[in-house]
Amino acid sequence: MIGISINDGGFELRCGEPIGRRRYFDAETIARLREFSSRYAKLREQDGSQSAAGLLMLGRELFGFLDGDAGDLTALMNRAPRPLHFEIVADRRRPSEPEMALLRAPWELLANAQGFLAADILLTTARSDD
Repeated sequence: MIGISINDGGFELRCGEPIGRRRYFDAETIARLREFSSRYAKLREQDGSQSAAGLLMLGRELFGFLDGDAGDLTALMNRAPRPLHFEIVADRRRPSEPEMALLRAPWELLANAQGFLAADILLTTARSDD
């Protein structure tokens, strides 16, 4: 599994094995995840370059959220085979409200300094050494 694994009241990045520290659904984390979703909804209602710039900025903030101080998402991207298939998996059939906040965040917007990850040809095509 490559992506985010949700279980036992928290989540972690995984590339087969855990990468970085496990994070828990504290009030600050839940509020941040909900804020990401709320901003996304507002940006989708806008038109033009302001919306596009806002979506990119939101994608970079999502990336920073997952990357954390230790560069966890960057480490995952460096280890993962190509093409990168990023999953978000919950171990419960009916996720809790905090888990739903994570599942509802607009992960499709993930972006780094170069732009949206979904548009990165180096992530979406097979490497010759894979």
